[in-house]
Amino acid sequence: MKNESIVSTFIYYYDEENATESQLAFRTAIREPTYHQQWDSMCMKTLYGVDRDESCVQHRGHIVTKGGRCIAFPNIYQYQIQPFALVDQNKPGHRKIVALFLIDPTRKSLPLRTFRRSAERPTVNSS
Repeated sequence: MKNESIVSTFIYYYDEENATESQLAFRTAIREPTYHQQWDSMCMKTLYGVDRDESCVQHRGHIVTKGGRCIAFPNIYQYQIQPFALVDQNKPGHRKIVALFLIDPTRKSLPLRTFRRSAERPTVNSS
């Protein structure tokens, strides 16, 4: 996204137990295309795969998430973790991940001194 300094995302699925298969779905925003005529919805469907009154996003596919897999993708994609559940509802389960974000080092970030530390925050008496 243009308003962020994140260049790409890395998600490592390092462990899972008693969890159903899940997927990471991707889409990207597109600009609303110009039409050949005012009500030319066929152009948008043919060229972009989007109906006239739909959101201007294109679905880019998905990848199965599973233990031992590292997925890396550029920040131009929006992503969504698809639902998953316990395989056996009577047993505990988990899915463990590590997510890393590569930040553009050339973009100026906010200095830490602009944030108050918890010790510096004013306290409120509730008497």
